[in-house]
Amino acid sequence: MPEDAGPPVADAARDMPAPPADLGDLGGPIDDLGVDPPTDMPVITMDSGVDAGSLDFGFDSGPPDLGCTGADTCIGGVRAFCMSGVRVMEPCALGCATTTPGRCALFLPSNVDAALFSTDSDVVLPATVDTTACSLAGAVIAEQPSGPGLCVVRGRDITVPVGTTVRVSGSRALVLLAARDIVVDGVLDAAARGTVSGPGASAARAGAGGDGAHVDTFGDGGGGGGGRCGAGGAGGRGTGDAASSPAAAPGGAGGAVVDVGTLSPLFGGSPGGRGAYTAGVISPLAAGGGGGGAVQLSARELIRVRGIIDVGGGGGQRGHARGFMNYSGGGGGGSGGAVLIEAPEVLYEMGGRVQAIGGGGASSGGSNTASGTAAEGIDGNDGQDGVAASDRALGGANPASRYSTVGAPSGGGSALAGDTGGAQTARYGNGGGGGGGAGCVLVRTATGAIPAGASASAPSGLPALSALPVLRD
Repeated sequence: MPEDAGPPVADAARDMPAPPADLGDLGGPIDDLGVDPPTDMPVITMDSGVDAGSLDFGFDSGPPDLGCTGADTCIGGVRAFCMSGVRVMEPCALGCATTTPGRCALFLPSNVDAALFSTDSDVVLPATVDTTACSLAGAVIAEQPSGPGLCVVRGRDITVPVGTTVRVSGSRALVLLAARDIVVDGVLDAAARGTVSGPGASAARAGAGGDGAHVDTFGDGGGGGGGRCGAGGAGGRGTGDAASSPAAAPGGAGGAVVDVGTLSPLFGGSPGGRGAYTAGVISPLAAGGGGGGAVQLSARELIRVRGIIDVGGGGGQRGHARGFMNYSGGGGGGSGGAVLIEAPEVLYEMGGRVQAIGGGGASSGGSNTASGTAAEGIDGNDGQDGVAASDRALGGANPASRYSTVGAPSGGGSALAGDTGGAQTARYGNGGGGGGGAGCVLVRTATGAIPAGASASAPSGLPALSALPVLRD
């Protein structure tokens, strides 16, 4: 039925009640149909507690919520800060910063600038890494105040994949720098091979083994072993021409222990010395073994060692004899290199191990006949490379019954220093090479403790294991 045409009179049958006239900005009754703020706004009760927001208009009872206020703080290794109006408490893995109030301490890598960290991509190391070229994607070259240059491989996560041996060579030490984690599932091999040193090894430092000396016509001393965390063994002495109490041909001095502690600067092992030959003449063989390489693994969060990291020294080169009237002493073994592993957390798992075993000294040349002619000469035997050893690298075996003698075993396992090369007492004798000293392994963690399983997993591979807290700011 249509509405009546008369004035808006309430009519139970047909008419709706007419609202009062809307007075607009002058304000009308709150039940009218107009919009007259603030009169027409609903009455709101402001709420009380701290409830994930700044000043709010909820309907739970209590006084108004003031939200999260105050500056960030860090006290006792716990950081407190505001997030979406809530006060959040966060434990700091490395404690509180000492330079900037109100934040957790940040991990600082050794030997390189923290600005080099990169989160651009993950890195899986290939089968070969040349630190001289340093051409992997994202890799950069960095210099140290002293010591060799560094090839810095950067990534978010860095992996040595299972089943892969990554052979590292070149003039620079290798640094793996991860913004998150490093996982070693395969073999990272930066060891020396024979007379060829590993990456970042140093021939110029005090740890190099000395050369053997020559005396009279045929007496030649063996070369001394190189030193790093363990001293190199001295070369064995040779003997002069006299039938009775022949003069000694001193072996080369063993290399000294050098720069042990923080592995900063980072450099590898030292070479062994040469076995002596005729005065003023270098033997065509009998060179010292190369020093093991230098490797640094730095990660902001975690490092897992489940494979092998090896920086063993090279075995000394055999003394020559065949084709020569004068036989030479044996070369000294090179020392093991250096490995620095640092992250807030470092885990040794699944039998993972780190090896820094020195190279064995070489045996000298000799003969099985008293006449000892050039045709009757028998070359000595090379010392064993540290990378091939499970404990101490073996010295070269004595090749003959006259004029020659053994090379010495290296440092490794429970022995840090290399042994002295075999010595001669009879006339015309030639000394064996000294063993290379053990290298260095330093682990830095949040606590500064040696990680569980590090020693137990490979005691022979950790001849100079030490631990320190990570650097932080």
